Amino acid sequence: MSSSLSLSGWFTRPRFAAIARPPAPADLEPIRRAMLQALGARVAQPYTILAPRIAHAVDAERLWYLRAELMQALASMHGEQHAAIELERITELFRGVLPRGLAASLPARRDP
Repeated sequence: MSSSLSLSGWFTRPRFAAIARPPAPADLEPIRRAMLQALGARVAQPYTILAPRIAHAVDAERLWYLRAELMQALASMHGEQHAAIELERITELFRGVLPRGLAASLPARRDP
C-alpha cells in the first residue's frame, strides 16, 4: 500500500451514509414541536436561546444535536428523571429521518 493511499483518508471529510431520501421539512415538524413543547413557554434564563435554535434548525442532524442542550435545560428546570423521560419520547421521533451513521446511535426499540 502506498503512503499516498494510506494518508488520503486523513485529509478527506468523513461522510455519513445517506438515508434513502432526505426528510422533508414537514417530516421534522413533529420532532420540532415535541422539543418545543417539552421545553415549555417559560424557560429558565440560561436556556432562553434554545427555543429559537430548535425552531430554526434546518435539518434532522441539527435537531438531533440540540437534544443534549434540551436534556440539560429540562433537567435543570424539572429534574433529571423528567428530562430523561421526555428525551426518550423525543428520540423515538428521529427514527427514519437521520442519516444511517447517526441512526445507529438510536437505542433499540423495546417490546411492550
